[in-house]
Amino acid sequence: MGAYLKEKHTLALIWTQYTLMLYMLVADDWKKTKLFLYKGRIGTNVIKRINEVGGAFFGGYYITLFACNKSKNILGRIIKKILCLVIDIYSSLWITVKQAENIKCFGYESIFCNTKFLDSGCSFIVLEDGVSTYMERQEAEKFWRQFQGIYVSNKYLPGGWSNKIDTVIFTGRKKIPVGLERKTHLVNLMKLWDECSEQRKKEFMYVFQFDLEHWMNLIKNGRDIVVITTNPFVKGMTSESWILFYKEILSHYDNNRIIIKPHPIDDINYEKLFPKCVVIRSEFPFEICRFVQLPLKKIVGVKSTALYGVWPKEMVDDYTGALNKFIHS
Repeated sequence: MGAYLKEKHTLALIWTQYTLMLYMLVADDWKKTKLFLYKGRIGTNVIKRINEVGGAFFGGYYITLFACNKSKNILGRIIKKILCLVIDIYSSLWITVKQAENIKCFGYESIFCNTKFLDSGCSFIVLEDGVSTYMERQEAEKFWRQFQGIYVSNKYLPGGWSNKIDTVIFTGRKKIPVGLERKTHLVNLMKLWDECSEQRKKEFMYVFQFDLEHWMNLIKNGRDIVVITTNPFVKGMTSESWILFYKEILSHYDNNRIIIKPHPIDDINYEKLFPKCVVIRSEFPFEICRFVQLPLKKIVGVKSTALYGVWPKEMVDDYTGALNKFIHS
């Protein structure tokens, strides 16, 4: 990926922990990139750690730190909205001053402010954002239509479909969509990880707050099945139906062997619902468990990116097919 980083200014417009992880692996020196993290899922703990290891931020560290604070304080939320408007204006001026031909962007088209970079003609490389990037065009149009005006503009269909996009970085989790083959740059996550120096691996795990010792201790104590919950915003699913669904899934396993890793925006109280299970709410990308070769026995989930393309198929119990009976029309 070194050839992609020769431009004078490189930005990574990051929305999720997964795309941040992917970018940190594909970029030869991600610290030279200005990370654009506003209004995404990245929390302040990760931002602080990125700053500690020498990462850079579009708009600066302290502005990023404040804008990404997840506080529900009303005054804080108002200030954050104003700040994001200021960033919106600043980004337009920044593009004008730096000139679009000198700017290379990595990210996903659905992120806040992305249209300014695409409209201006900046080079834009799409980073796979989980399995949603593998949808065929018709399916993608239907899926993203429900988010238009909230996360998605009407101009650019996410996933690399726009003629403004020349390259989409895939990891091969599923079949490459027809129509995106010519734009595809395929990378192997495990190979990228293995090529990292030991220092870079330690830095990587530090940024994402991955506690290897804690996980190894859990496994030594018999916790070798991980249940990964998914984004709860599935059409027709209520909190009650989600709970019933996970109760059915967990009924198939010895709960004393289970670790539950909730999705970053899943706030269901699994600790209370499943007291025999251990719940880990650290928001690191689950792929790290594969990178470090944790001796797990089973990975269990539904509609989760982490189920595909990284773990051996025989280790994965995918309950996506059982979801329909819990969806209310």
